[in-house]
Amino acid sequence: MLQNMRDGAQKWVVWVIIGFLVIAMTFWGISSYFTGSSASDSSEPVAKVNGVVITQSALDSAYSRLHLQQPQLFTQSTDTDAIKKLLLQNIIQQNVLAQMAMDENFSISQDQLDALIEQIPAFQVGGQFSQNQFNAVLNGLFFTPQQFVQDIQQKLLNSQVKNGILLSVFSLPNEVNSFVTLSQQTRHFGYFVIPVSNFMNSIKISSNDIQNYYQQNSAMFQTPEMVSINYIEITPAAVSAQIQVTEQQLMDYYQTNISNYSTPMRWHVAHILLNVPANATSDQIAALQKKLASIRAQATKGVSFATLASQNSDDVLTAGQGGDMPWFTPGTLNPTFEKTVANLKPGQISEPVQTSYGMELIKLIAVQPQVVQPFSAVVNKVTADYKAQQIQVQMSNVNEDLANVTFENPNTLAPAVKQFNTPVQSTGLFTQSGLTSGIAANTNVISAAFSSSVLAQNNNSSVITLKDGTLIVLRVNQHIPAGVKPLQDVFAGIQRTLLVQQATKQAQTTGAALLKQIQSGQITPMKAAADNHFNWVTVAGAGRKSTAADAQIVQQAFNIALPSQSNPNPTAGFVMSNGSYAIVSVSKVTDVALNAVSGDQKAAVAQQVENFYGNSMYQSYINTAMGKYSIKQYKFANEEDGN
Repeated sequence: MLQNMRDGAQKWVVWVIIGFLVIAMTFWGISSYFTGSSASDSSEPVAKVNGVVITQSALDSAYSRLHLQQPQLFTQSTDTDAIKKLLLQNIIQQNVLAQMAMDENFSISQDQLDALIEQIPAFQVGGQFSQNQFNAVLNGLFFTPQQFVQDIQQKLLNSQVKNGILLSVFSLPNEVNSFVTLSQQTRHFGYFVIPVSNFMNSIKISSNDIQNYYQQNSAMFQTPEMVSINYIEITPAAVSAQIQVTEQQLMDYYQTNISNYSTPMRWHVAHILLNVPANATSDQIAALQKKLASIRAQATKGVSFATLASQNSDDVLTAGQGGDMPWFTPGTLNPTFEKTVANLKPGQISEPVQTSYGMELIKLIAVQPQVVQPFSAVVNKVTADYKAQQIQVQMSNVNEDLANVTFENPNTLAPAVKQFNTPVQSTGLFTQSGLTSGIAANTNVISAAFSSSVLAQNNNSSVITLKDGTLIVLRVNQHIPAGVKPLQDVFAGIQRTLLVQQATKQAQTTGAALLKQIQSGQITPMKAAADNHFNWVTVAGAGRKSTAADAQIVQQAFNIALPSQSNPNPTAGFVMSNGSYAIVSVSKVTDVALNAVSGDQKAAVAQQVENFYGNSMYQSYINTAMGKYSIKQYKFANEEDGN
């Protein structure tokens, strides 16, 4: 594995696996490997962490990734601004933790980065790293290379700190014993429930009550704005079916694009690299040239080039291999380096040459000439490539013609239907959150449907291009403005809500009064249940996860204080999730005998205790970090002031 040579120094990357690519990008300037110039993000800042800017585009990319990875989070009722705010908090926290880690002298070694990224098969083609594949994957994940590397570096730094904290905690025997005692404790208890349903039939809800609730809670009965659309679509498949291909066209395309059907020339070289210091003087450069000239002279007299490379080369990754580099194709490396190689014959060693990597001697080991595949062997691929090109050309023409006809006839799709011989299709009603599938799930389609031009002015939309290349033009079919549901549509629901509210209140009032009598000693829990016709239930030897009673009741039984001489049957009441009121009384608590607990069980408990302590300590670390650094947040794009 080799790293890319950075300016003025060392290391190669063109043929390397992604691990060293990431290292190079992280520490030596990512943009030079992908854009040829300094990378910058000109979008508006949404936050600044100790001087480090987090941009709107970075936040939007993170939002798009979340939408791609967890689409189930996004429904018609999704609050996108709320999600973006949570995402921004996460980005800020990761940034803060990474800065604090570096300030505390944590770092990520090249081997660590290499070991992690090297295992990502998504960046490989045929088991080898592919830069095209790398770029394609990042584009699909809404990552720029810079964002990707920063994300990886931050995660590794933060993981290093977190693991350090988690692995430093320990549990003492008495802590483990206490946890075992509490976790495996059993309790005898009894309870009765005062159901909400007992009071439902005695409650009367008036029309005025319902009317008042409706007026006071009108926001609960809002209906969102909805539209349905008519649209026409022109697919690449439909265009492809109209393309006729002749053999002469295929042959002409083959000749024009012959490089696509050829195995390119490859060179195999070895080199000796001497680093050139930053801002090197002419004397320093001359000294390096003289040293390489001396090395070259030794090689021409029969001294092994591999031996000389291992003794002198500053490229630590190739020196141990005798300077040997993997095969590479033209256009892969520095132009000066390649021009030098092109002028060599196998076995020849160049004069000292200065490239962007440093001062070098280059030995050409072997050359594989370009091999052109005959037309007959690649005719199927040529046909597919030619048709793909023609589809692209035709779709571009269709896009222009479709845009013209729908713009010139803004209030109807009929002329476009006639010109392109395609039917009008329709959707059902949808809100600005869209539907979960179909064309109305596309964000560009949704945005166009609710745009001022289409919705308010009743125009056709602009041409919309879907991911598969399909062209869409739409117009609104039906529009239902936002409003409040009529009272008659929600009358029964409000009536039920008020019934439950009042019944719940009565159940709680009844329960609280009985609990007061029980706790004052006026009546026992069992007698209170019997006198009021509630069902008394006894549970013996229940653990914390017992299914002998409702989970809420079991939890309450374990929240009650231990029985004592002054209070042998401690009792408590609480409101259940369904509004009913439950009264629970504990009669006996049994702790597990520690000698009956196996070593494996204690070890598992110890691990749980340590996990709890470790996570608590790490959360404290996060809180400290968030309070240590300067954090400034700005409003989002399109967000109103004050949010």
